[in-house]
Amino acid sequence: MELENSDGRDTVKETVDLIRGRRRKVKKLVGPPLSRPPPPKRRRGNRKVSAVALGVSATAVAPLRRLEILLQVQNSTNIKYKDIIQGLKHMRRTDGFRGLFKGNGAYIAYAMSFSTISIVVAHSLARTIWRHWLQQQPGEENLKLPVLLVPGIRACTLTIAMAATYPMDMVQGRLSVQTGKSPYQYRGIYHALSTISREEGTRALYKGCLPFTIGLVVQMGMNIAVIESIRISTERVVIGRYIELKSKGINSEVHEEMAAIKKKLPYFQDFASVVSHTFAYPFNVIHRRMQMGGWKNSSSIVACDGNNKAAIEFTGMCDAFKKTIRNEGFKALYKGFVPNLLVKVLPISIVGSVVHRGLMEGLGVEVNINKP
Repeated sequence: MELENSDGRDTVKETVDLIRGRRRKVKKLVGPPLSRPPPPKRRRGNRKVSAVALGVSATAVAPLRRLEILLQVQNSTNIKYKDIIQGLKHMRRTDGFRGLFKGNGAYIAYAMSFSTISIVVAHSLARTIWRHWLQQQPGEENLKLPVLLVPGIRACTLTIAMAATYPMDMVQGRLSVQTGKSPYQYRGIYHALSTISREEGTRALYKGCLPFTIGLVVQMGMNIAVIESIRISTERVVIGRYIELKSKGINSEVHEEMAAIKKKLPYFQDFASVVSHTFAYPFNVIHRRMQMGGWKNSSSIVACDGNNKAAIEFTGMCDAFKKTIRNEGFKALYKGFVPNLLVKVLPISIVGSVVHRGLMEGLGVEVNINKP
């Protein structure tokens, strides 16, 4: 579950503010042309830098991402990957150095296409809704949009982007799982898409979409809940301390303390990410296992039904949870959790931020830490 992009929220806000600013300029600018403010700067260079940073960071942790998927779906009667070090060595020995990066191209294509579609859809929806809102209430100086409008646009954007790009996530899972001794080989992204559609049907490209969506909602909800809880609790502590010191006749600067707390905000965000990933990870395991269903002659590399040598088949998400817990226990829902959380989530954010900042400074673009 790797959709930690926040472009949708910022894109919607920027688009609404941009259209609102254009409308106000048309009404208020009556003076000479020299007095008009310059047009807003475009952030295309910033997005290109973000794309390069995404590619570098994704490639840096590609071996861990593939190991995570292999741990999630491997056959419990024929365990080949036990931990991180042994798993990486086994991948290097069986598939070579290039085998460490299987599925990385599909993941980069998936992540970049998701980000691009999210930006385009968010801009289009925001502009269309805002223009319709202006037509419904002409002559108003300070219009205010409904409170739930921006979250609604974000939900529509997320739904459209996910529906358009989920087949790439399916292909990434299949390409990552197959090894040099697999019974069937996909030669690439297009070959995998065409083969799955031909042999299993077009609907097979969306296997595991339901647990993926639920896990994403759980992850985002828990992330927001934890961050907001920390923010509210810290504000109460600071305000309570200010009232206590003021009652004793001691002057205290609340703004300075709040600024010091804001500097620690990245640590709070990392903690919220850990908590949200912990609660949402079982859905990630189930969605990967459902993606492997229907793959012909794949029993040697994917989970089987008990002592049966045939690959396990799931009728749905609940059936996948039931069979996984029955055959392998509750711990099976957290297979691959260590490379996902402790080794991949934190390094990918560090590598991405370092590469992003270095490219921005090299290109002479102003760096904004809060909104890169």
